[in-house]
Amino acid sequence: MDITNALFAVRMIYDGLIKGKPDFAQLPSFPSKTSLLLPEKESFFKRARPARVGVDGEKLLSFARTLSESREANVHAVTVVSHGKCVFEAAKTGYSTEMPHAAFSLSKTLTGLAVGMLIDDKKLSLDAPVLSFFPELKGKRVGAKFKLLTVSHLLSMSVDVPFNEIGVVTSDAYVKSFFESALRGTPGDGFSYNSMCSYILAVIVTRVAECSLSDFLKERLFAPMGIRNYFWEKSSEGVEKGGWGLYLSTKSMAKLGALLLNGGVWEGRRLVSESFVSQMTRRQTAVPDAIGEFDYGYHLWRHKKNESFLLNGMLGQNVWVHPGKKL
Repeated sequence: MDITNALFAVRMIYDGLIKGKPDFAQLPSFPSKTSLLLPEKESFFKRARPARVGVDGEKLLSFARTLSESREANVHAVTVVSHGKCVFEAAKTGYSTEMPHAAFSLSKTLTGLAVGMLIDDKKLSLDAPVLSFFPELKGKRVGAKFKLLTVSHLLSMSVDVPFNEIGVVTSDAYVKSFFESALRGTPGDGFSYNSMCSYILAVIVTRVAECSLSDFLKERLFAPMGIRNYFWEKSSEGVEKGGWGLYLSTKSMAKLGALLLNGGVWEGRRLVSESFVSQMTRRQTAVPDAIGEFDYGYHLWRHKKNESFLLNGMLGQNVWVHPGKKL
């Protein structure tokens, strides 16, 4: 299957870039976004002067100026929350902190939270064999190593599957392509970042919860937190993409950071267990230093030198949480 994907990619490049064919795409196109994002009024954190919640106003102002002047960062919107109070927010002209924005891989943390909620419900477990959720694969050609693959391996990105982000443009059968890949190494051997791990988890959530990932999170996360403006793209298989495709505002992203900072509690209501949040936000898989300053937890990043953790999406969608500073 990996060779097939590679051949498809080569053919697309040859037909599109070299021969200039207008119909070079191998896959049928269909709209991912099927509704408009019309902002509804959402509740947010109460405001406070920085000094009242232990934030140095001069440093905050310097931080804001640095962001504003940085052409490299090109910041669209930012919000800072300390001790549950908003001490700063701003947006570039044409944007706002309430505007839904492509979250890219920050989407993964939402998928991880959904898995954690099902674990809390005793409907799922970290050591559950992934193949047990795909009975349609019984009797099909699946590599023997996939029998060792667990939910924990997918959450911690500790499985090396060749079918990845590049493969999604050459195949619209994500599940089939994932399990037909020649799995490299043994699950748990080391870090291998792959958005398809998140997609497989999204499929598992929909099958266990017996509803879509969006509907599950609407009841268990979005509605309780007052998050109304969101949209999650689906694959051609009818499942939210899990590792990408989610649209959220900067304010809503900040709420997610606060939920994790508070150990899974939002305004006095527990949404996910403290036990799972603790596992989620600590190191589960060591990441090579060449990749950066963070190791990997359960679908988020944990700093190697301190207790801070990061929800991260490509092109700078970031929620950086500092527990010791309540920031």
